[in-house]
Amino acid sequence: MGTSFIDVRNALMKTDPEKTFKTELLGRIKGIREREDISQSELSRRSGVPQKTISRMESGLSTPSIETLYKLIDSLGYKLDYKIVKK
Repeated sequence: MGTSFIDVRNALMKTDPEKTFKTELLGRIKGIREREDISQSELSRRSGVPQKTISRMESGLSTPSIETLYKLIDSLGYKLDYKIVKK
């Protein structure tokens, strides 16, 4: 049986939790952008984040800062809500 997504995620979380967190947030941002039919160019216009930067982040070529993620989330009309849950 192959390695599951959860296994890969958990392994990455142990080795680089910050990158894992940022990558998961970016995946959700991209999902919202695509679901709401917002182009990278439009997201760039709304957020002030260059389109080239958004493209590089979405293709995995760069890891965004938390500040950039907040800008993108806010420009989509969302807010980041987080919680800590017991294992």
